[in-house]
Amino acid sequence: MKKLLRKIVAVSLPLLLASSPGLALNEPSHEIINEHATRESQLDEILKQQIGIPGGIEEPFKGKPVFQWIREGGTLEDAGTGGGNVTGRNRYFRHFHDPLLPWDRSGLFYSLTLPPRLTRFESSVHWAQLENQDSISGFGNFSWRDARRYFRTALTDPAPAVREQAFADTFRTLGQIMHLIEDVSVPEHVRNDIHPMGEVLDRLGLVGNYEYWVLAQHRHSGTQPGFIRDFLSTPMNLDEELLRIPIPDSESVAQVPIARLFDSDRYTGDNPEVTAESRIGIAEIANANFFSEDTHRGEYPHPALANLETFTRIYSQNGQERTYYRKRVAGLAVEPIAAECALADPTQTVSLCPDEDVWRETARHMLPRAVRYSRALLDYFFRGTFDFLVSFQPQFEPDSFATIITNTSGERMEGTFTAYIDDTNGVRSPVEGASFDLSLGPGANSSVLAFPLSPPASERSLLLVFQGRLGNEEGAVAAKIKRVGGPHWVATGSGGNSIYRIPGIAPISVTMKFKNVSVARIDAIATEDQTGNRVDSRRLEVTGSVPDFTTFTVTLNPPIDERAVSTQLSIGVLLNPGGFVCISDISGVARPSQANVDSSRFGPATCPE
Repeated sequence: MKKLLRKIVAVSLPLLLASSPGLALNEPSHEIINEHATRESQLDEILKQQIGIPGGIEEPFKGKPVFQWIREGGTLEDAGTGGGNVTGRNRYFRHFHDPLLPWDRSGLFYSLTLPPRLTRFESSVHWAQLENQDSISGFGNFSWRDARRYFRTALTDPAPAVREQAFADTFRTLGQIMHLIEDVSVPEHVRNDIHPMGEVLDRLGLVGNYEYWVLAQHRHSGTQPGFIRDFLSTPMNLDEELLRIPIPDSESVAQVPIARLFDSDRYTGDNPEVTAESRIGIAEIANANFFSEDTHRGEYPHPALANLETFTRIYSQNGQERTYYRKRVAGLAVEPIAAECALADPTQTVSLCPDEDVWRETARHMLPRAVRYSRALLDYFFRGTFDFLVSFQPQFEPDSFATIITNTSGERMEGTFTAYIDDTNGVRSPVEGASFDLSLGPGANSSVLAFPLSPPASERSLLLVFQGRLGNEEGAVAAKIKRVGGPHWVATGSGGNSIYRIPGIAPISVTMKFKNVSVARIDAIATEDQTGNRVDSRRLEVTGSVPDFTTFTVTLNPPIDERAVSTQLSIGVLLNPGGFVCISDISGVARPSQANVDSSRFGPATCPE
């Protein structure tokens, strides 16, 4: 026995000195949770529809897809060195938050550093938004403000290579902030419990605490699908009003409402019932409803020892009956919350211990919430959406572009909208005179905004970037990209009717080229007001056989009612076998709303010769 103890001490002591004070869910766990949250979020749709990234979360940047950068962020946030663990410099010392303390002193208290630290580390609520993290801890800057800065660079920098790197940095940073949210789903991280022995025991081949039990559920080949099914896929409600709880004016660091995903400030220690609601911070849930490895003796108001009752059940690991504890107060229904320790009967003491069944119960409640709250962070970052009409307007000036911007998000946008356009090499530059200070409520339209811009000879990206206040967040960034110029749409087939709807502001000029077309018709120019009601319409028809490769331009300039804000253009053609119609040099970007043509092809293309 003495030899065994000496062996354990000899192996564990250096491991303990080199290990971190609680890495929480371990890197593989964070990677799986990050990817699952990403795939459940709105990010894929936003990237495709708003930012013009066709592959969405599968799109590669610097050789890795978006979701992989977010996964890796889950690993990289725990960056550290053995020396940094001794000095307290490593990032993971900042991954704790006690929701019952003020945010400026709610981080980890851990003095066993060299030199000894007598104050608390930064709370994860602050760390998630702290500027210049690198000067404090090293390993770079990856806070919310940095993510906004990287995203702005990804949208506006002239150089394609710089933009690509900035996109990679954006998604990595979001993955690192998601890590912080996931960490405070762990009871140890919200109850000032450093729990270092978990890593030591794991290296000895033993399961020593909750985090390493979670790791054991998916670390082996083939176990991830079952882990995702059993622990990550349970639907969890999250009240969107959580992110609208005001941040106090006195708070100087965590000013962006993502802080509320950590801590709503609604749980006071006297009202555990609020932690079962959907408008509550995840740290509050973990603090009030679970014991941690070393806080099960009344260190926190809840769970309260006086409110526990015993019951017996079969221990899943050996099939033997064992005594457990459950809660009798409001909050989450946690059963079991602890097991009776093996020495409880001989010593006649109340002693609480964890085991695999207790950890499973913790995971059942907290891992789905870790996914849901991480997903909420991603959705909040990309919640700013808007649209704009595309219309070149020669009636204003020879080279003039006009647009109307519509706020399609659920919050007011107050800031600057700036247009950027790419050249043939992808170099992006701001459009002269195309920067507008606007305040748009949800669903509101701007007035008609005009600026000098010639229709590009070849198709280019035209990007509008918003910077300003979005709801309660200062410094928000959002974007919408559209393709302009060059050939637009090609339809080929053996017969049928193709209809194209082009948003724009009259007059609209369209150049078309035909082959094997018996009837061409341009009709139903419908001018609409802000509510979508038709206030004017016109029709023009070209009938009879159209000579092959005929190219002609039609400009429709009907009188526009003063209520008008946009027009809809419908083009219909009847194609003979092998025929096609190519629509180019259009005043708006065509989007096919209906196609009934065999083997049709839609999208930017070169007109057939």
